[in-house]
Amino acid sequence: MNKSVCVVLILNLMICGLSEAKQSRTIRPNAQLEVLLQPYPFPEDIAGKPSRFNYLRKLLEVSSGAKKVFSSENSDAHQAYVDARKTYLMAAQEPDNGKVNILLDKTVKLMYSAIRKASPKKLLDRKKERDYKRKLLSVNALLEALERIAIEKDTVDVTNKLKAQIAEIIVSADALLKKHDVDKAREQLDEAYLLTKTGIENMRSGDVLVRELSFESIEE
Repeated sequence: MNKSVCVVLILNLMICGLSEAKQSRTIRPNAQLEVLLQPYPFPEDIAGKPSRFNYLRKLLEVSSGAKKVFSSENSDAHQAYVDARKTYLMAAQEPDNGKVNILLDKTVKLMYSAIRKASPKKLLDRKKERDYKRKLLSVNALLEALERIAIEKDTVDVTNKLKAQIAEIIVSADALLKKHDVDKAREQLDEAYLLTKTGIENMRSGDVLVRELSFESIEE
């Protein structure tokens, strides 16, 4: 075998290897999603379009988020992804670049919605738990403010009854959180937040009323 033939063979092997590597990186949707996507192939020509098109193509086709959606069985995630693909195609066909960017923004939102819906429930619950703890910090901060205002207004006895009610709700919410019923726990915590905020607003509105009815003279 002469040298030129060897070189040709080596080049062919390299090309085949690169092609296989590229195919291995390509992520295929599961069968259910693939059927939904058949009417919406990626556009072949995006010449003259904003550079964001290439980034979004990767987000929709080969990103870790795309992989999550493609392997998911969640129908809501699939529908959000189909909507993202349709919007991406609309952007590719839109001649007005101003409208193109609006459509691309919508594509990003739909894609991230699909990724969230495709995320395992444990990951979603973890995020909800983090949000719950942040909300609890807000409730505690409002309770401290409520206590300070109650001392200023000399309404500690009345306020203590409200605080006891709020404390019961928080204990119930924490118990639900420990049982991993995050949604109901958050509902109760939101109720505690609203009660605390309303208590503060009611006491402050009393201040406003006093100021409005305090006159410096009979004529006033």
